[in-house]
Amino acid sequence: MAGEPEEKRDGRHERVERGKVAVYEALTSLFAEGRYNPPIADVALRAGVSERTLFRYFGSYNDVIAGMVGYFYPRVQQYFHAEPPAASLDQRMLALVELRIDFSRKHGVIPRTIEALAHEWPAAAVARWSGPELAAAIRHVPTHPAFNPHVRQLLHVSFKVAAKQGRRYTDLLEANRDVVARQVTENILERHLQIGRAHV
Repeated sequence: MAGEPEEKRDGRHERVERGKVAVYEALTSLFAEGRYNPPIADVALRAGVSERTLFRYFGSYNDVIAGMVGYFYPRVQQYFHAEPPAASLDQRMLALVELRIDFSRKHGVIPRTIEALAHEWPAAAVARWSGPELAAAIRHVPTHPAFNPHVRQLLHVSFKVAAKQGRRYTDLLEANRDVVARQVTENILERHLQIGRAHV
C-alpha cells in the first residue's frame, strides 16, 4: 500500500511466502498419502490456513500446482542436469541409474503424483485439441479468445527440441514450406512491425 512502512510490507510479504510454502507442503503430504485430488478445504486445513486465505495466495488450483513446481524444482534439478562422469559407457549408465534411484528414494511422491494426474493436466488437454484449436492457441494474436500465452511460450522451447530431430524436423518444414512461410510473414509484418510502428 502507498505510504505503508517498508518493514510492514516486508513482513506481509514474508507471511504470504510462508503461507504458500505451508500450502505446498500440505499438498505434498496429501499426495504422499495417495490423495491426488484433495478438496481445497482439506489442503487449507492441512496447511493451517482458511480457504479464503489460500485463494488470496493463489488465483486457482492450477496456480498452486505451478507454484509447487517453482518451489520444488531447485531441490530436484540436480537429478536432471547432472553431468555424466568422464568414464566408460557402463560406468556412465550406472551413475545415471544410481541418480534416478536416489531421486525416487528421496522424492518418489513427485513421479507418483505426475503419473496419477497426467491424464488431467494441461498436456492431456492439448493432446485432444484439433489442428485449428492448437493453431489458435499458439498464433500470436493475443486478442483471440483461444490464444494461450503459456502454450505459445512452450513453442519457443520446442524449437530446440525439434532441431535435435534433424532431418525429421527439416523435412517437415520443407513439406509445409508454404504454410510456414505464410504464418511467419504474417506474424512479422502484421504484428511485430505494426506494433513497432505504433510506438514510433
